[in-house]
Amino acid sequence: MNAENNNSKRILMIDDHQLMLDVLMRYFNSALDAVVDTASDLDAALDLVDENSYDLILLDYNLPGVSGLTGLNKILERSANTPTAIISSDLPREAIYDAMSMGAKGYIPKTSRAEAFANAIRFLLMGETFLPAEFFTRKVEPKKPRIENLSARESDVLLLVAEGRSNKDVANELGLSETTVKMHLRSIYSKIGVDNRTQAALWANQRKV
Repeated sequence: MNAENNNSKRILMIDDHQLMLDVLMRYFNSALDAVVDTASDLDAALDLVDENSYDLILLDYNLPGVSGLTGLNKILERSANTPTAIISSDLPREAIYDAMSMGAKGYIPKTSRAEAFANAIRFLLMGETFLPAEFFTRKVEPKKPRIENLSARESDVLLLVAEGRSNKDVANELGLSETTVKMHLRSIYSKIGVDNRTQAALWANQRKV
């Protein structure tokens, strides 16, 4: 590990694949001028969180013996003020929505190239929320636009949008962040075949959602 200086950011990376931890730790030490601590299981990670102050925590969604959301919840309970992002080879949209709703600040695919991974971390360290571009461009299998295609949460969001509620109002009503509401809206637009919230509201009102 590189010697820490006053400007170094401190990152905790939690993943059970030791080779990945070793490779990324060396790369981030150099590319990000960051001090990177690693843990291969949740218990070890929680000990490190209790002992240190971090600028960013990266959590593998699929740690052995613990579900992704359970692990995220435990990390956030111990370090609520530290930005925490989920990493995974691939996650369904609903899992990403759920993680973001709980307080995760982003999702980084493990399949990202090293420089793209580092850029995502830079973005998170600036206090921003990060999701990969493909999250918004991933194709959804064509279906006949209908309310049954939406998840329960998407239906809740659409109902409030149809009432003319703002993203902030929707977020407050459903206990979500505005970022999560925007993600739900993108998915809704894709599933019902519209381009914006006005069209979505009209679509919902025409069908008496």
